[in-house]
Amino acid sequence: MLFVVSGAMRPSVGQSRSDLLAPIEKSQFARVSSHQDLLNYLDVLRNHSPLITTEVVGSTTHGRPIPLVKVSSSTFGSDRAKLRVFLFSSQHGNEPSGKEALLILLKSIALGERTDWLKTIDLLIAPSVNPDGNEAGRRQNG
Repeated sequence: MLFVVSGAMRPSVGQSRSDLLAPIEKSQFARVSSHQDLLNYLDVLRNHSPLITTEVVGSTTHGRPIPLVKVSSSTFGSDRAKLRVFLFSSQHGNEPSGKEALLILLKSIALGERTDWLKTIDLLIAPSVNPDGNEAGRRQNG
């Protein structure tokens, strides 16, 4: 498994915007991201931005990890004045657009385009809460 739980690794110098294209953007919107694409991309984002950390919060009946992304300008949850916002998607496996949108939002954050938001909020993002359904292309989970 290539998914790495949060750590200290950060981007190499010279990483370009095109290196951060979301999987659906790389396919020119021709195919939705697989669960492995999602996991690999979360590693890329986490390694690029100190604002983004990841962890696995569970696994599916088919053993797929369910990732959770924490986005904060400080230690997540340490500033009690900040609103905590939880975004989740793909609870219905055959509805992938939310997952793709959240990956593009995370790219925008990793590129520093949403730092103003992080002055007042911390984000929790679960981009795919039904990976088994997503992989099978069906509404139900495993």
